[in-house]
Amino acid sequence: MTMVRMLRKLLCAALALTLAATLATAAFAAKIGDVAQMTKEGWPWADSEAFSDALAAKDDAAIIRTSEKLYAHFIGTADPAAKAKQYVAGDDTAQINHLWAVLKNLFQAYERTGDTANALRILRAALPFAEAYKATVAIGSADMDFAIAEINNKIQAYDAELEVYAEVYGAEGGGSYTGSRLEPRSGAYYGEVEGHESGAAKTSSGMIVYVEFETESVRDRMGYAMNSNGALDGREVIELAWNLTGEGKALKGVLNERAKITEAAQYLATLDAKFLVRFGAEMNIWTNKADAAEYIAAFRFVADIVHANAPNAAMVWSVNYMSHIEAKYEDYYPGDAYVDWVGVSLYTVKYRAGDKNQSDSAQAIYGTGKFANPLLWIQKLVSLYGAKKPIIIAEGGVEIYSNSNKEDVFAWADARMRMTYEYIPILYPQVKGMFYFNTIIDPNAKHDFRLDKSPAAVKLYNGLTASPYFLAGGETESALTYAKLGSAILPAKAATLDTYAPYFTLDGVTVTYKLNDGTVKTVSAIPYRATLDLSGKADGSYTLTVTASAGGKTLGSKTYGVRKLGDFVTLSNSNLPAKVAAKPTATKVTVDGIETAFDAYYIGGNNYFKLRDIAYVLNGTPKQFEIGYDEKTKAITLTTGIPYTPEDTDMKKGSGGTQGTPTSSKIYLNGEQIALTVYTIGGSNYFKLRDLGRVIDFGVELKNKVIWIESDKGYTPE
Repeated sequence: MTMVRMLRKLLCAALALTLAATLATAAFAAKIGDVAQMTKEGWPWADSEAFSDALAAKDDAAIIRTSEKLYAHFIGTADPAAKAKQYVAGDDTAQINHLWAVLKNLFQAYERTGDTANALRILRAALPFAEAYKATVAIGSADMDFAIAEINNKIQAYDAELEVYAEVYGAEGGGSYTGSRLEPRSGAYYGEVEGHESGAAKTSSGMIVYVEFETESVRDRMGYAMNSNGALDGREVIELAWNLTGEGKALKGVLNERAKITEAAQYLATLDAKFLVRFGAEMNIWTNKADAAEYIAAFRFVADIVHANAPNAAMVWSVNYMSHIEAKYEDYYPGDAYVDWVGVSLYTVKYRAGDKNQSDSAQAIYGTGKFANPLLWIQKLVSLYGAKKPIIIAEGGVEIYSNSNKEDVFAWADARMRMTYEYIPILYPQVKGMFYFNTIIDPNAKHDFRLDKSPAAVKLYNGLTASPYFLAGGETESALTYAKLGSAILPAKAATLDTYAPYFTLDGVTVTYKLNDGTVKTVSAIPYRATLDLSGKADGSYTLTVTASAGGKTLGSKTYGVRKLGDFVTLSNSNLPAKVAAKPTATKVTVDGIETAFDAYYIGGNNYFKLRDIAYVLNGTPKQFEIGYDEKTKAITLTTGIPYTPEDTDMKKGSGGTQGTPTSSKIYLNGEQIALTVYTIGGSNYFKLRDLGRVIDFGVELKNKVIWIESDKGYTPE
């Protein structure tokens, strides 16, 4: 083969993989230089020619075979990122160009053959070469931003790991609470746009009311919402969407409207409801762009007035999930003192801009089609703000009907709606509000999110929001939380498990729950919920294997230890030992600031105390409780608010021991059966301190290497 022909074939390979479709042969040759440069590492001419032939033949097996040989030659066992840096430092543009072409074709071939594990491996290797290609090739380098976005989004889609969660009622799960203004301790407010409710039997806890800042009165709009649309009829919260019609051009004028804002805030204070004031939302996509400093000044101005005049109102700073290319929504954050909640407009669509013929790459870049994943957008917001502010999906929806294509897309929307309303509560308990945009403003809109476009969508939405996690009108807390298995104690009769199986680009995913005694349950809809009844099984240890599959292939699997003792089962991420190591707690303990000596043990990262010792030290405080025993039910009874009756053994040293044996007793708190982690050591029972803090609601905290037990505080989850 002549050198010219070889260069031409290499050029074709590169062009097939980059978006620099106008790159000329001369420009390419100028970049790679002379033959000496191309033979620095002993250029594998035969393998490169075979690779080009495989591309021309569109033969995936050959593309994989020849590409892997080139990968082995140029990268081998080296770190791809380090190799890319080496080539950049040496100005080895030929290797960079060729490897980018090889790696992109390779991961695409693996995708087409359904081998996502190898596709993920090559995507990770391709990323540094895409970045290097962008840095070293002038022509078309801007297009590489899209290629890099595609790779990153595909990595997130394929880097999937199965996780199993337990549904926990009245106990510590995966809850989140920041203590922000109007934040529910657990669960999420939910609702729809004023006048466009889906007709569920359960009255939603909230509703969105839109108000145009420049032209409408809050008093008039709320009056209409109440009188015509029943905005406050049994509802707990109103999201007041106070929009700036003039967008960026209106920001300076906000500072001249003190009287209007004050009147609105004082009016809200007279109403029997909570108000989430969402001011100037989606500033990161405004057509009349917002100057960051002007936006922050306007938001702070409104926040100060609302905070001073409306104790029943909180300020929501809310962005669009996707910013203008030159904007970052973080730049518009007004500061923790002014923001009570962080919101987002979150819309999930099948066809970007209504384009039914979008490529696989375009779907990955823009998060549409099979790559549509609302969890990714929430993940970023939670990572930035979730530790300090509750998060709210201030408005959003899933495309139910494609107006552009006159197509019902509910079959696609079904999984995305389940991802939103099932997985977000499980994965991101920081999300304390979810409001659906069940209407349409522009009759020419390409996407239609209205639930009533499909009876099945209405049924699904109402079924999802019927979960007790979503607060009904008048509710401010949910009894339901979620605990990742690790370790969870559940009722033996109804141990309900949900599985996060993030294989969203695949169809037909199922999850199977299998106990080693032969019990099997297989489910096929997100969140792959299964309720296991183990009440009839003998006490003892079992193994539970949870497996996700599709198309006959295993996608992921995890095994858990299960121990049944009486009315409860404990699930752990490992086989449960019959005994565990226990050692006396060496950490200093204070009760309401007074150092107190306890007979306590440290087991598996947690401290365990005698139940009666805790009752003894809390006696006479607001968190006092009595302990009794019901002979008929053979159960321990705890009754809060009643003085404790001391016994001679209180606060005395036990007989000691170095091992704890898991034990189970029926325990009732104020008449309701509860589950607590208990170990027997030397003939005495020791209870997990954080469990006791949770159920009795006293403060438990480890700070400055001291355990603080505080009766004047409520329990805060870790």
